[in-house]
Amino acid sequence: MPGSTMQRVQAVERSVMLLRYVSSASGPVGIRECSRTLGVPRSALHRIAHTLAATGMLQTDADGRYRLGPLARGIAGGFAEDHQLLRAALREMETELKDVTSHVGRVDAGRVLVLAAREGQGPVKVSVHAGDRFYVHCTAIGKALLAALEDPDVADIVRARGLPPRTPHTITTLAALRRELAQVRKRGFSVTMEESTLGVASIGVPIRAGGPVPRMALSVSVAVQDVRTREALNRLAQRVLLSAERIAAAAPDLSPDGGRQGPAPAGLAAL
Repeated sequence: MPGSTMQRVQAVERSVMLLRYVSSASGPVGIRECSRTLGVPRSALHRIAHTLAATGMLQTDADGRYRLGPLARGIAGGFAEDHQLLRAALREMETELKDVTSHVGRVDAGRVLVLAAREGQGPVKVSVHAGDRFYVHCTAIGKALLAALEDPDVADIVRARGLPPRTPHTITTLAALRRELAQVRKRGFSVTMEESTLGVASIGVPIRAGGPVPRMALSVSVAVQDVRTREALNRLAQRVLLSAERIAAAAPDLSPDGGRQGPAPAGLAAL
């Protein structure tokens, strides 16, 4: 709040210090070494380490020394996995989709977070950059990812973020959004027709890798007159579907049954 000073929690600061030190060590480390290096009393550090081990952030070996636990490794692995997909996505955007404007994003805190953006060689120039955030209900990425969620989860996002109109074509009721998402699930891709930006149509496809619920989606944007016919729309949708498949397949460590996903090129948004 303005004019107030938020007090920092010492135990949390010390926990972060310990995790950073353990993660940078070449092998398991003991409490005495950590205490001496970090300047934290052994008794306090022992309690912190015990708690972190109980939660899976640390684990101990037979000698009572600590290393990163499965939870910490899983969190770190999630970042690496997303970055691996993003590298594959950027390659696809720069080659197979170079003639259209394309984006990759994820849902973060109920909004679309753009992870990568590339302006195509075509006439549509959409000023979108990695790190930008948009509403989920009027973007192709947002609708593609919302369609993978259960109805109660969609309703929670709508309650938190609302359905504000961006153009006269924006969906503004939950009932209409649910009908739209049912269509997305049926055909396998999302479509926005001037719902976020007048004159622009977009198609979105989830990137299905690393689990049953996609963590990111790919979209392309073109002039709305380029996809006025069903045939033109379906041709473009097939391109985006194939690109999403190639992105997922380009990450060999990922498996469709919940394997691993996975570091990002310069210019991509931090996750």
